[in-house]
Amino acid sequence: MDKNWEQVRIYHPKLNLPLIGIILEKAGNRNYKIIEFPQLNHFFQTCESGSILEYGNIEETIAPVVLDTLSDWIFETTTHL
Repeated sequence: MDKNWEQVRIYHPKLNLPLIGIILEKAGNRNYKIIEFPQLNHFFQTCESGSILEYGNIEETIAPVVLDTLSDWIFETTTHL
């Protein structure tokens, strides 16, 4: 991860992801997976800096790696039912 990316993130995963896990646990959720996606903004789009100034130039709706990860998790989770 480059230095700029770390500096301009709006929501920093190192701070927020552990809190999301705590909230999910407290709410009784046990079937989840928390993943950090480097070089993606909080809309799950591939970006250079993470700056809001970049939003208008991003054509991607959602990064393929996120879609693949979601579909893999759904498959893994539902095949045990």
